[in-house]
Amino acid sequence: MSPASRRPPARLSFLLLHGGPSGSRATGLSGPADQASAVARAYRAAAPWLSATWQFVGAALVGVLVGWGVDRWLGSTKGYGVVVGGLLGSTLGCVAFIRSAMKLLETKQ
Repeated sequence: MSPASRRPPARLSFLLLHGGPSGSRATGLSGPADQASAVARAYRAAAPWLSATWQFVGAALVGVLVGWGVDRWLGSTKGYGVVVGGLLGSTLGCVAFIRSAMKLLETKQ
């Protein structure tokens, strides 16, 4: 592959150098909050809540996967391991979400 074929297209290079169509470059995450766009400030405010939500989803998925593994290991075709693992993972995920939410609500006050 020649060096010329590895270069980004001209339009992409312009966007990378000059930002969006309006010419504004995005500020880094370490920059002052007043310089960030409204969307960036909203994402920063939502990040802890999104993290708590992903804890719940992740725990449920891990529970299902562990249950599936137990079913395969035992040779079961009925799927009881998946059901029990999913319920256990969802329960633990719900507990983790509630703990995270309580911490987030305490820090807001």
